[in-house]
Amino acid sequence: MKNLTQEWSKTQLQPTIPDATDYPMPDTERHINWSGFPRTILHDFPETEKLLLMGLLTTTSPVAPDAYKLANISENGFETQEDYIQKNGFMVNSISDLPFETIKSKVQTKVMKQLGVNDSKGLIFMPHSSLSLEIKNNKQFKDYVLQNLLKLIKGEHIEGSLAFEWSNPNLYGALKCVGILDTYINDHGDIVSFVFDTYDFNKNDSNFLVEWARNVQEHGLFRNFYTINIIVIPKNEWLDWFIKNTL
Repeated sequence: MKNLTQEWSKTQLQPTIPDATDYPMPDTERHINWSGFPRTILHDFPETEKLLLMGLLTTTSPVAPDAYKLANISENGFETQEDYIQKNGFMVNSISDLPFETIKSKVQTKVMKQLGVNDSKGLIFMPHSSLSLEIKNNKQFKDYVLQNLLKLIKGEHIEGSLAFEWSNPNLYGALKCVGILDTYINDHGDIVSFVFDTYDFNKNDSNFLVEWARNVQEHGLFRNFYTINIIVIPKNEWLDWFIKNTL
């Protein structure tokens, strides 16, 4: 309409611009509720939602490789990512198979609360894994450790939680919100931490992509499981953190 107005102005005429009410929408258009767009507009097509989500994760995989791998496990199963799992840790078929007696009951409680089941498969990331190392070097995690360092030095075990931010797309995409089940200093003076997360998608999340993923999950197209990242911070390393933080 802008181009049409400009063309008429060349002849110094004043055209009558039609009002939108002159062209009423068909009844089928009038009754569409657009308030949910884009949150729920594709909910009748979960396969399409899954295709779009996996396409986005594929595109962002260079900056969020672990997020991409976990999404593939959720979509296609653990057996499709055996190389990734063996390189970074191991899988357990049941909570009873966890080799960490001190956190078994906490994992059981979290799985029941967040997934609504008594048992689940889990993926354990060892300290050398790419995801565990990224958590260890993350500023939010470092701040968490430093804020609780005096308690740790006194021999206390601490628990907590973290919500990773968009500024770190890999941690945000792979984990986002995590529970820290236990953090303590071992006999060697190293700080050990168990970071827990369930791979599931919250209902009514503010991010519409999570809303889509939730719908895909509810249609059985994404599998749920949990992850445990084992973080080990050598004594000389956390002492260096402490010195730099206090200068």
